[in-house]
Amino acid sequence: MEKILFIVFGANPTIQAMNFACYLSDVTHSKLTGFFSAQEKDASVADTSAMLT
Repeated sequence: MEKILFIVFGANPTIQAMNFACYLSDVTHSKLTGFFSAQEKDASVADTSAMLT
């Protein structure tokens, strides 16, 4: 892996989820990017699957 994208919509992420993302980026020597949004995901939010390629 080269990049890991950590996305959270609405709720606060648990410390375990953030620790796991950090662990994966450390083990795979990948760049970790976080995206945190206060709004819940709905139809008006663009599909992010294209960003992952």
